[in-house]
Amino acid sequence: MTSKTDRFPTINSNPVLSVAKDGVILYSNKAGKPLLHDWGVRIGEKLPLNLEIFVQRAISRKSIEKIEVNMGKKVYFVVFNPLPEQECVNIYGFDISERENLEGKLRESETQEKANLELARIIDVKAVQSLLSDFYTLAHIPIGIVDLKGNILVNAGWQEICTKFHRGNPEACKHCIESDLNLTAGVAPGGYKLYKCKNNMWDVVTPITVEGQHVGNVFSGQFFFEDEPLDYELFRSQARKYGFNEEEYIAALEKVPRLSREAIDTGMAFFMTFANMLSQLSYSNIKMSLSLAERDSLVAALRESEERFRSVLENSLDSAYRLDLQNNCFDYMSPVIEQITGFSDKEIDAMSIDNCFDRIHPDDRQLVIAEIAQSLNKGFGAHEYRFKCKDGKYRWLADHFSIIKDKSGIARFRAGIVRDITERKKAEEALRLSNLYNRSLIEASLDPLVTIGHDGKITDVNSATEKVTGYPRNYLVGTDFSDYFTEPEKARKGYQQVFKDGKVWDYPLEIKHKDGHVTPVLYNASVYRDENGKVIGIFAAARDITLRKRAE
Repeated sequence: MTSKTDRFPTINSNPVLSVAKDGVILYSNKAGKPLLHDWGVRIGEKLPLNLEIFVQRAISRKSIEKIEVNMGKKVYFVVFNPLPEQECVNIYGFDISERENLEGKLRESETQEKANLELARIIDVKAVQSLLSDFYTLAHIPIGIVDLKGNILVNAGWQEICTKFHRGNPEACKHCIESDLNLTAGVAPGGYKLYKCKNNMWDVVTPITVEGQHVGNVFSGQFFFEDEPLDYELFRSQARKYGFNEEEYIAALEKVPRLSREAIDTGMAFFMTFANMLSQLSYSNIKMSLSLAERDSLVAALRESEERFRSVLENSLDSAYRLDLQNNCFDYMSPVIEQITGFSDKEIDAMSIDNCFDRIHPDDRQLVIAEIAQSLNKGFGAHEYRFKCKDGKYRWLADHFSIIKDKSGIARFRAGIVRDITERKKAEEALRLSNLYNRSLIEASLDPLVTIGHDGKITDVNSATEKVTGYPRNYLVGTDFSDYFTEPEKARKGYQQVFKDGKVWDYPLEIKHKDGHVTPVLYNASVYRDENGKVIGIFAAARDITLRKRAE
């Protein structure tokens, strides 16, 4: 039955690719096909150069490489995980478009927030009203805060002539709003403007700006200067024009404050400082609110990305770990370690470094210690060793890791990937024994025997071949097989046919001896394979037919 980890690349919803060390794509799951399409490559072809560089870097450094790749409307977080023993790199892709879109929307939201700032939303009206009421009680200078739409948000000391008469009459109120909006234009932040409104009252204004955007004004008014004579006839004509009770209107007029120019200058110094304070504190609250919303959103996106990455680690054939070098213990181990060693990730976490070293085969322990010592300077390392599992049996593990240092350069963590390579080691040992056995058979044979690689070069010969060619083994190995025949092209076509068909029987050729004499032979050849079934060369035996030729 196929295990969950065997099926993982196939059922994974994220792209999973396997790439050879030369950049050739060996495998892609279904989710990886769109990536290959966007890169313009297929399985069996090379990755684009800008990605192949990270494959080479991961293999040379023996460490995981991570990048972000933009593919059209999608953004992928791509992890290059080197597997040096297999001379390839596994590539895992995580779609983080939602996170990128979220960050973009947050930036857009902040820009939009700046464009749509409303003064009423960014000040605490009740608190400001209380503050300005106390100020008016102390200084007797009227003050108000008005937004750009003419809405009065806060006022203290505003006069009856304004609130009861001017702003209480629709026609006169138009002059008030027009004054608020038009006569206040063009005042620079940090400055103020003195003007007479269209109802003939003095006002002073200083702008409130937030992040360079004008959002409202602080007004002081209405008032008259103390050295200024009142034009009673002007205001009586206004009363008649708007239908005010003339006596009540004039009584309200006489209540309007009479201020010195020095008092106005002093008061406006306070109002400008107050406007600047509103500008800074108000938007600081908005930025804090946006920052908190952004933080929460990014934390949620990061948590989702982390969960996806953790899913890959926990369903991978490899076990990821992180070792706390300061506290001499593991602070993370992915659960697949139990399939490899029989120990659960919690049991491994509970082990100290010394406990783990004690389980390494004595013959491998010193090599592991030496590699770890070197890695502290290099920043990475890799080693293979036998580990005593929970059942008491040893299994071969391949460990590739990086050293994580703090800002002061002290090694704090070791993060790595562990893979079970027991079956590979068994196959290597079987192949080694097989090669020794085959070598003994080759040497025992009286017929010339040769092994040939894909390029037609001789990889091994027996003593009978040395005798029939007149050349020693160390001369023959590495030379072209076809060079030792009277018909080199025929010999070349012969071994090419073997690679194509798998074998050739009774193929007639003539071997040239170093001294010039010729030996007629019939060659029987077939391919031989490695432990994975891959064709790696040709095994060829020559039968001397000199006597048969003479008889013919």
